[in-house]
Amino acid sequence: MIDLKKLKKKLEEFFTNAKNQTDEDNGEIKIEEVKTKGGVTPGELPEVSVTYPQKPTIETPVYERIEYTPKTDDEIASEAEEYLREYKDNAMKTYDERLENTLESKANDKIVLAEEKKNTDLDVNRSFDENSKKIGDDMLRQGIADSSISKLLKEKNEQDRSASLDLVTDAYNSDIAKIDEQIKEAEQQRQDAINSFNISYALKYSNKINQLMEARDKAEKDAIKYNNRISEKEFADKVTKEKAESDLYTEALDHYQTEKAIENKAQYEEASSYEFRIYNIFRRQLASMSKKEAMDALRNDPTYVENLNTKYYLRLVEEFGRGDFIKVDRDYGVSDENKN
Repeated sequence: MIDLKKLKKKLEEFFTNAKNQTDEDNGEIKIEEVKTKGGVTPGELPEVSVTYPQKPTIETPVYERIEYTPKTDDEIASEAEEYLREYKDNAMKTYDERLENTLESKANDKIVLAEEKKNTDLDVNRSFDENSKKIGDDMLRQGIADSSISKLLKEKNEQDRSASLDLVTDAYNSDIAKIDEQIKEAEQQRQDAINSFNISYALKYSNKINQLMEARDKAEKDAIKYNNRISEKEFADKVTKEKAESDLYTEALDHYQTEKAIENKAQYEEASSYEFRIYNIFRRQLASMSKKEAMDALRNDPTYVENLNTKYYLRLVEEFGRGDFIKVDRDYGVSDENKN
């Protein structure tokens, strides 16, 4: 049996040593390790496992920027030409068709004139052929067919034929010249129309170029403005993210420090408690014994049961009982089931 007087004396000594050790270590209580015959090293207070918080990471939104490549002046010129191509083609087609119709009509007029000249020439020749025959017949009846008069009349008839044919030809050439002049006028009208169109086209082309350049400049400015807003948003998100992460991390640190404070307080309170000091004295005693002596003491000496609460008694049973059954009078969670 344990001598209570000696136990009290040891407790007083322990309290004095613990207080002195606390003052020296700025409030930290250290349990001196004791090497025992049984090779048992007294354990320290159970540690509360607190994971040091990692800095949180907050995902920020991802924005898509506008990738804008402005058109070159050559590309704008090509686009303007393509935009006005149908307008130009339709105008040229109208002018060409108008001239082609005139040329076709005048070509037909020339054919008609040529046919009329041909028929007129035939009529003139037929008329003078008949007149020549009549002259011959008249001269023959008069018996002067071979006379100089007959010859002069025939020559006169041929001269008149030639003159009549020349008149037909002149009339024909005059009509052809008029047609050619009308063709030239039609060609000039086409060219005048094209010249006038080119002025209108140049104005439209210039307006379209200016319109496309203004659209290009606006699109480029809009893209820059949008991307600048994206940069501002990203910066604002970054500031918000860093503040939120900092707040969360500060909160986690506060929580961690609170847990550590609770843990340290729990350890200090446990190390300062009467029950722990009694437990530590008994533990030192058992640790200084041999394995068999420690087991016999736990089995047979009621002092441990009477002076320790359930937690500390079971801790000694777990450490020094070596898993062997120890019969006790109080229910400490150790029963006959532990025998084996």
